[in-house]
Amino acid sequence: MLKQQKGKILYLEGVRGIAAITVVITHFVIAFYGAVYYMDVQQIHTAGGLELVIGQSVLAWYLSGNFAVPVLFVLSAYVLSYRFFCTQDEEVVRRSACRRYFRLAVPNAVSVLFGYVVLRLGGICSSEASGITLSHWLDSFYHFDADFFAALKQGLLDGFFA
Repeated sequence: MLKQQKGKILYLEGVRGIAAITVVITHFVIAFYGAVYYMDVQQIHTAGGLELVIGQSVLAWYLSGNFAVPVLFVLSAYVLSYRFFCTQDEEVVRRSACRRYFRLAVPNAVSVLFGYVVLRLGGICSSEASGITLSHWLDSFYHFDADFFAALKQGLLDGFFA
């Protein structure tokens, strides 16, 4: 039997956490040290091309969300469906989906609406930052007008169902 606490498989939750942290680190690396990820000499910031050295080392594997994202999806699917396969009770799936939506929709909507406010007030400077960081990826975001209802729809519906 898998080690569990309150219906959670603890070591798989730990692996999911590591994968999620890896995705965050990957976004940071792409935004600020793109040469590590893309191996592009035009994006080097460090003396002696340290970014290329890191990009060619074993660290590049850990800094790559290309591996972490599929791991996150597969483990999430397994962990979320585990109780159903143990009980074969379809009601478990319905209750779990409803609880999950309401547990995640509020923080998701709040974060999207916070982003809307910051964008509306002109506080997002990703294009300007990309000039400093040399990140084409960073420059690819937030080139649209802030729309409250679109943000609300994204936060409550599109993020889950689209």
